[in-house]
Amino acid sequence: MHHHFPTSYSAPFHLFRASAECQECGISCQVIGLTSGTEEPFILQEIKALPEELLSAIIAVHANFELCSSRKLNSLQFLNACSCSAHFPEFPLFSLPGGAFFPTEEGQASQIEVIELPIHGEHEIECSYGIGTGGLILKHGKRINWDSLT
Repeated sequence: MHHHFPTSYSAPFHLFRASAECQECGISCQVIGLTSGTEEPFILQEIKALPEELLSAIIAVHANFELCSSRKLNSLQFLNACSCSAHFPEFPLFSLPGGAFFPTEEGQASQIEVIELPIHGEHEIECSYGIGTGGLILKHGKRINWDSLT
């Protein structure tokens, strides 16, 4: 399910990190997804604008999250990028069963890394959101401590 509101999101913010195959070159790359909330978090998608504090935290652990032109939205949006410069479309990552962030069972969810970002409070983010498998990932994902990454 895909929604375009609210525009204000609250901590905790998590990065989900997994691997996906690049459609252009075929190599496996790390990709991330951003969430807000607990238990059944908002999975933020079609992100057009992020507060600098949040973007800096994301880039600190995943430099291949880039603002680029989106044909679908006819605007700029943040997407995961491969080392070959191709961008990963969000739909297969977030909306197709078995996609990087759409586990269909606990075993798949346990392969996804979960990183809680050191960002607090409420933040304005221009994006849409989905609700779905975020709770499964938070419950079974592999927790990675922020301090071990930076």
